[in-house]
Amino acid sequence: MKLSDALWYNERYKRASWISICYIVFHEMAGINVIMMYSNTILEQILGTGKSGGFTARQGTYVISIASTVSAVVGDFTAKSFPRKQLLLIGHGGIFLSHLLIAIFIITDVDDGVLIMICIVIFVYMNTSGPVAWLYAAETCCDVSLGVVLQVLWGTVLLLSLTSESLMDSALQPQGVFFLFAGISLVAICYVFFFMDETRGLSERQKKELYIPGAKYGRKLETGELSLARTPTPATGRVVANISESLSIRDSQLRASQTTDGAERLRLLNIRKSTD
Repeated sequence: MKLSDALWYNERYKRASWISICYIVFHEMAGINVIMMYSNTILEQILGTGKSGGFTARQGTYVISIASTVSAVVGDFTAKSFPRKQLLLIGHGGIFLSHLLIAIFIITDVDDGVLIMICIVIFVYMNTSGPVAWLYAAETCCDVSLGVVLQVLWGTVLLLSLTSESLMDSALQPQGVFFLFAGISLVAICYVFFFMDETRGLSERQKKELYIPGAKYGRKLETGELSLARTPTPATGRVVANISESLSIRDSQLRASQTTDGAERLRLLNIRKSTD
């Protein structure tokens, strides 16, 4: 599979590739890496260098590290137990509210509230978008596309690492940066709801066919064009055979019929020879 086919020409993989490429940007723009990389700097800007609200910036960083570790452990269970799309919607909704409250608490000087909401946003992220974004890309993309998704992910991390501290020192200030992250998370909710399909409970083939032409989230078929998608029926959850599978079954039946006819002719020929 060539990169150009996966991203531009092969419609079996193209839409799935771009769905995950675009989503991985929203995944990183949730701001978790900014918090993890600059937590001490953020808290110093908010709290100052001394104690505020009963803790220092360094102590707050320790609390954030502990919250991150606990969240990652719980996230392993969450990612295996709930539908992908549901987790992403809940996750970005929680991240939106958390960032919004962090910004409000910064403005109102509620320092304990800032630290608590930072821990909450970490927990929400680690149990939703954190693991699910990686799983979803691996489930729906071909290998070449998955490499591009990871390049975009780390490119976004690099961009955030180069700009976030400057933004916090600018006219935006820390509260403005968190308002910005909240707005991006709100857009992410809309993106997930309208453009992403569920993968949990599907076979590997079905996951790869979620975005092909004719599928629910694929492009609409042109007049006379046949769909190759396999879609679960709502009543029974069974898989409706696609047109190519139907043709394959018909060919198999035809070959079986030809084999049976040939065997019958051979049997009659042997009988005739024995009688002669």
